[in-house]
Amino acid sequence: MAYDFDPSLKSMMTRMKPPFNAFTFFLSRLKARFASYPKKAKKFINLQKIKVKDNDDKFNIYVFYKKNVDISSLTPVFYLHGGAFAFKSGTYHYQNIVDYVLHNDVVIYYLDFDTKLLHPKLENQVEKAFHYLDLKSEETILMGDSAGCYLALDLFKKLQQCKALVLLYPVVTNEHNFPSKKLFKDTPLWNDELNNLMWERFLKGQKIDNFLDINFLYIPKTYIETCEYDCLRDEGLALADKFNARHFMNYKAMHGFDIVRDSPLTINALKNRNQFIKEVIND
Repeated sequence: MAYDFDPSLKSMMTRMKPPFNAFTFFLSRLKARFASYPKKAKKFINLQKIKVKDNDDKFNIYVFYKKNVDISSLTPVFYLHGGAFAFKSGTYHYQNIVDYVLHNDVVIYYLDFDTKLLHPKLENQVEKAFHYLDLKSEETILMGDSAGCYLALDLFKKLQQCKALVLLYPVVTNEHNFPSKKLFKDTPLWNDELNNLMWERFLKGQKIDNFLDINFLYIPKTYIETCEYDCLRDEGLALADKFNARHFMNYKAMHGFDIVRDSPLTINALKNRNQFIKEVIND
């Protein structure tokens, strides 16, 4: 199918079907060792690495915040990256985080979770990391992109409260009754075929909650981004409606479009995300 993508995303149009197998997961973990945030940001940003080892469970938490600022005065953001539960984070994740930190009075706790874990062990590790940090849920913004949104929603379900949710092109459910999943089977970077492989690997036939069916007693302020040409678009729209969220549609964009740093779409999306975070902090 032909898509009317924004011309600024041309570099993504060749990424039609990345392999979804153990070898590429390994390469992702290897490449992540060399991923870093922009060198010029080191003048303005502190970065700390917290190594956590609990019996056989090991993971790292990276802490980002502005220099010469009292960390206790900053609003905590607990960030969960995307990557289909299998791929490690990339440099663009760190670049986005630097942007959020420079434009807001936040300290971002970025969980480098173990991508070898499957359901429900991965969700348990996320919860363990949050409690390890001893964060107050009612004061913490939960943020994620793609599959990281599923992990953020699962954590919110367990905590039953948070200061706000920021969910970027979210994975919400493994159910198939969404038109966008039937429409977008060959979109670049991510599509319905890859989405099915993700759930098959992660769940191994196990059942999970559909967050669209849960009757949450409390729903925080929520910001949700969706993309016009994304198989996950309609479940994101359904969640935005359920949570009465601030919703922003990235037209002419595909899932993960913000990998292209100089695209006007990415620049505008970052502006919208920062504006919402600023409003939540100042409220």
